[in-house]
Amino acid sequence: MKRFKYIICAILLLGSMSCDKWLDIKPEDEIGEYDLIKDQKGAIRALNGIYGQLVGSELYGGQLLYGLTEILAQQYTISSDVDNRHLYVNFADYKYDELDVKIQIDATWKKAYYVIANINNLLQKMVLIKDQFEEVEEYETMRGELYGVRAFLHFDMLRLFGPMLYELNKTDKAIPYYTRLVDLPEPILTAEEVIVKIEHDMAIAMQLLVNDPVLVGFYGFGRKYSMNYAAVRALRARVSLYKGDKQMAYQYASALLGTVDGSVGIIDEVFPWVSRNRIEDEKFPDRMFTSEVLFATTDANREESIHDAYFDEKLKSKEIFGIGDGVYAELFPLSNPADWREKSWEFIAGHEITHGLNKFEEFDSDKSEVIESSTIIPLIRKSEVLLIMIECAQTDTEKQRLIDLLAQKRGAAAGTIGNQPDIDKYLQNEYRKEFFGEGQYFYFLKRKGVETLYRWQEDNTTISVEMDKSKYVLPLPDSEIEYRN
Repeated sequence: MKRFKYIICAILLLGSMSCDKWLDIKPEDEIGEYDLIKDQKGAIRALNGIYGQLVGSELYGGQLLYGLTEILAQQYTISSDVDNRHLYVNFADYKYDELDVKIQIDATWKKAYYVIANINNLLQKMVLIKDQFEEVEEYETMRGELYGVRAFLHFDMLRLFGPMLYELNKTDKAIPYYTRLVDLPEPILTAEEVIVKIEHDMAIAMQLLVNDPVLVGFYGFGRKYSMNYAAVRALRARVSLYKGDKQMAYQYASALLGTVDGSVGIIDEVFPWVSRNRIEDEKFPDRMFTSEVLFATTDANREESIHDAYFDEKLKSKEIFGIGDGVYAELFPLSNPADWREKSWEFIAGHEITHGLNKFEEFDSDKSEVIESSTIIPLIRKSEVLLIMIECAQTDTEKQRLIDLLAQKRGAAAGTIGNQPDIDKYLQNEYRKEFFGEGQYFYFLKRKGVETLYRWQEDNTTISVEMDKSKYVLPLPDSEIEYRN
């Protein structure tokens, strides 16, 4: 247990420092030359560094959170007007050949595979220092985390660069999968081949995490910042749904949350549903629904690097990521019952963009305290597990009971949510509201093959965007193509 306490402290420190010195970026061909991983302490430090890298702006501290994936999903009001052209309009127009878009896609690809290389490096080094660990359990748990994060990163690269409508296009070439440090590139695999490798890594992760403290209710706070057993199981549900195996997706999800017949899941005590008191706390309102996050990273500079840079009302219309009255009315129609997620938005006065996302804002104005909800970057949520169960439930009765459950956990009174005859439309609306600013909505649209999106303009008119694989499937970066020639 000493190791888990060490990691909790180290993760909290990530907010006040950059990454550990071992993560000072070296040329990629030197990645296997680090000599700092000589014992358990060095391995823990390296693992914390890997988690720290996830919060980089190229990955989950930026483009795969509020940036690239949200813009591609047409989440924000992005003006293409010549006199007020938004800085990210090329992204919203899917102009993958434009230099600014190419640069960002390339950076995201490189950073993801750089972190994967660090994972493989640590896995290889740990084999050599196994006898330096105080307990076998700690050694196995660390390795389980690494296998889980490796699967997690590869899956997001597949969701970006792989095919839309997986079941119809699973033999399309997608991405490489790296399980070791190599000098030459691994082959580009089909989406189906990538899924096999992801599932293999997840299976190993679950086996190694069998003694995870979350299974006995310990370290719920600290373990969410590591790839824990609950997070891996949720990831397995996510992957199973992606490939069309609803039976397995439901099985993985229901083991976490329980089923409508009253069976109890394994995560309610460790990751409880957020309470109204926490959301409406006068000093520290929790707009992130922090207690429900199964896997996360953290950034103490989140307000400056995300909210102030992209969501602050002081920004110009061509800079801000916000929405107008039309989008807001879609998300929260007056006819619907109360929805706590509406608290994540604030009115912007005197601005063409009328509503801004405030979930990345730090509400403690004097900064006398730093609380978890002001630094967390969510990666897997408990609510996604429930949405997976809704999508995969076999009967209309069960679907409705699960829909009612989610509505109640978001502030609606029991029985106020009616039947949902169009379940896909319901799910699309819920994914949009639940994960706004977190990158998941684009993956939903691509998985479902939604054919038409609507980009809202500042005058509350919409532009119809017809979607196909040329827009949903990101091209491999030029650097990757050149690397293979």
